[in-house]
Amino acid sequence: MRLVALLNAAAGAASHKGTDGLRDELAAALDALGIVAELKFCGGSELKLLAEAALESAKAGEIDAVVVGGGDGSIRTVAGVLARL
Repeated sequence: MRLVALLNAAAGAASHKGTDGLRDELAAALDALGIVAELKFCGGSELKLLAEAALESAKAGEIDAVVVGGGDGSIRTVAGVLARL
């Protein structure tokens, strides 16, 4: 499985652990499951553009899934873009 994870750097675990620590933990866990993942930490204002790019990658068959990490606003933003799939 190939996925893109869009992670709001200002939300939850990313803001508490820092993006480097969280990136290492997530990468190790996903790798152990055989999942190829591109982890993209960003600000909330960047989420829509990154979600639109991920949607195009999904339509082109380049990725199998999009994952979002953040709060309600992050999830709503990405879900709104992906609903166009």
